[in-house]
Amino acid sequence: MRVRRVAVVVATVAIVPLVASVLSGCDTKVGTAGVVSGDRISEATVSSYVTPKAQSVQLNNGQTIAARSFVLQTLINTRVAEQVLAAHGLTPTEQQIAQAQQTALGQASEDQLVQALATRGFAPSFEPVYLRAVALSQLLATVPGITDQQGLQDALSKANVTVDVNPRYGKWDSTQLALNSDLASNLPPYLKATSGSPSPTATPTG
Repeated sequence: MRVRRVAVVVATVAIVPLVASVLSGCDTKVGTAGVVSGDRISEATVSSYVTPKAQSVQLNNGQTIAARSFVLQTLINTRVAEQVLAAHGLTPTEQQIAQAQQTALGQASEDQLVQALATRGFAPSFEPVYLRAVALSQLLATVPGITDQQGLQDALSKANVTVDVNPRYGKWDSTQLALNSDLASNLPPYLKATSGSPSPTATPTG
């Protein structure tokens, strides 16, 4: 069903590992939610994408993440994907991004995705931001060598990506690949789990 497909798209989170740190108390700038390789993400930007009715988002491993943290994670993932692709000379065109977005949507429409996000308390303006992040995550699969976790780590090292996160949004763990989420359960579908790790889950359950 189309509505179910939209629900799957919403719940599937684009995850990429990072060289990460946490904004210390003395270094934290007022109003900063996070910084990706010097590119600041303001708390005002994060706030603009949530409403007073915003709900936590359930990830495909069954864990939940606060709405504002989910927005920040999405914004971080977008910037990281752009930097990794650019570092490998694979900056996608808007047409390529649009094609990846349509693949993510399947038979659903963007209007349905807007509604699905709205039911969770996200502003309509968040829909294109989220959908772009999902598309860019899919396009990371075009980077040569990214077929497992080590390949992705090597790609990130080449791109020299750094991430600082305001502690109020949670802790960014480069091993777990996201803000307060589980490693293997949230890997992108094109990655293979490393030896000793459970197989990644491409779509959420339930």
